[in-house]
Amino acid sequence: MAFPIHENRRTIQVGQSYSRGVAMASRLIYAATVIAFLTIVACAGKNQVPTSTAIPRVSERSFVDPLTRLRFVLVPAGSFSMGSQFAQTQPEAVRRWFVDEAPERRVSISQDFWLASTETTVAAFRRFINETGYVTTAEHSGQSLGSYQITTDKQGGQSGQWTMGPNLSWRNPGWITNDDHPVTHVSWQDAVAFVQWLRDKTRAPFRLPTEAEWEYAAGGPDHTIYSWGNDEPTTGKEGNIADVRFYEAYPLWKYPVLRTVDDRHVHTAPVGSYPSNGFGLHDMTGNVWEWCADRYSDSYYANAPNIDPIGPTDGAERVHRGGGFDWELPYLRVAKRRRGAEGFTAANIGFRLALSGDSTYHNALP
Repeated sequence: MAFPIHENRRTIQVGQSYSRGVAMASRLIYAATVIAFLTIVACAGKNQVPTSTAIPRVSERSFVDPLTRLRFVLVPAGSFSMGSQFAQTQPEAVRRWFVDEAPERRVSISQDFWLASTETTVAAFRRFINETGYVTTAEHSGQSLGSYQITTDKQGGQSGQWTMGPNLSWRNPGWITNDDHPVTHVSWQDAVAFVQWLRDKTRAPFRLPTEAEWEYAAGGPDHTIYSWGNDEPTTGKEGNIADVRFYEAYPLWKYPVLRTVDDRHVHTAPVGSYPSNGFGLHDMTGNVWEWCADRYSDSYYANAPNIDPIGPTDGAERVHRGGGFDWELPYLRVAKRRRGAEGFTAANIGFRLALSGDSTYHNALP
């Protein structure tokens, strides 16, 4: 099965249920986490804890969740131009991959919301697994998309791409990874199971971002083409994309790569390795694609509400956004849309957490 590479710019159902016993244990563990967190802060003032272990305090526009150790930043309400007319500028042969970005229209996000400044890490996901015993989609099926395969066409030409591979999962993505990397090989179902676990433990309205929230946040205050700005990358410091290192590792890669830059990583990079955008968000372009809450429809934009759209009410596929370490520029624009079945998993797909702006959860943190 070939990677559906060139697809598609600019509530919650749980994969598994948890028993009451697990929920009670989770709440007790969370209480212990908060107590430990308070102890760290208290000791830090007495110079009894190394700086490297201390969690930053809550600020007016950001906080660190002590459970996942992910920083959340407050994205202010506002309006932006969602979607694009990019397809009209492309050759007819590839135009169909971008037509679902149209029509470009003015959309308003009516309320502030919190968004994790990075993608969900392996460390955070491991804690979820260890506490619940959850089995991911890829582990259950025994396979995921991410095995590199070279094929030969009728003319003798060779090319490589990802295919379904055995035993690939968040535990074994196919290459060496660390706890500070984004978790991958997770389905939309896995992402919402993680969210439900977090909601159960914190009693806070964590969720996945909507597609509109995601695009608004990714473009930053200036609503740029890429999360780093409007210009194509030149230094390799902009983000983790298909670059010269990726090309050197996969010289027969079937799709275009940007061989003029070196972002220092072949596969995933530790979260937050590249500068944030104007909202304080890292890796909104590149590293891994990120699941959104919305169902997918290629015609949704034509009839979608202009205020807080949440996607169509039916459909078998879910949206993911942002591009990955193996993708080229047209697919890294913040308006680029892509989709997959709720159980689809791949080496370049993870997720990022959101939290409703009216939540008071962070106020209880030190």
